[in-house]
Amino acid sequence: MESVVMRNRPLADVFARAASSELDILADIITDKGDGRLALSTKSKDAILKNKKLGKLQSIGGLLAQEICCYGGHTLVNVFRSNGAEYREVAEDVGIHLGAKIRKNDDVYAVEEKVIEHAIQKFAKSPGKNFANEDRSNLLAFIVRGLVYSDQSALERFLMEHFLIGGFAPILKIAILPTVLANEIAGLTSQLRITVPAVIQIASMRRRQVDAEYHYYRRSLEACL
Repeated sequence: MESVVMRNRPLADVFARAASSELDILADIITDKGDGRLALSTKSKDAILKNKKLGKLQSIGGLLAQEICCYGGHTLVNVFRSNGAEYREVAEDVGIHLGAKIRKNDDVYAVEEKVIEHAIQKFAKSPGKNFANEDRSNLLAFIVRGLVYSDQSALERFLMEHFLIGGFAPILKIAILPTVLANEIAGLTSQLRITVPAVIQIASMRRRQVDAEYHYYRRSLEACL
């Protein structure tokens, strides 16, 4: 598929192609919902919040990518690497935290796929293959929100809107997710509290883009037959 669809685009390119609603959550992760973080400069924070308000976060994809990578890796090492860790290293750390086995020859897309699968396995207690594409996408969005936002009532509304009404099969396991996510947050290091939801969000964004582009090329090819 790589020969037809670029599945390993740089983060800045992924962000440039993303929806504003997807990037808004990423901005909240980076800026701690606008409150700021010690590792985030005032200049970067102001730029992110300004573009979020204008709905133009796509225009600062490079900055978003840089900040995500700066939160990854070892802090002491990053003192000597102004741009932080390579994104694949950040994604790999998250995958390993979630229980994935990462191989040296796994590309970024493969690492993110393992992050998605193990995030669903860890939080929903069910393999990702048990979910339809739309349900899986909604579940990942719910997991990210649960890791980022503390408002349980908002999470419950999201759950009702996206799962309960449709008679979702593994609903009993999904219904306890807010508690599971709260326990997960309590056990995370300050670094992983940022990188875990960020990488899950990025992995979900990339998969949606790759799937959409693949289906576009497939339809175009079928139209020529």
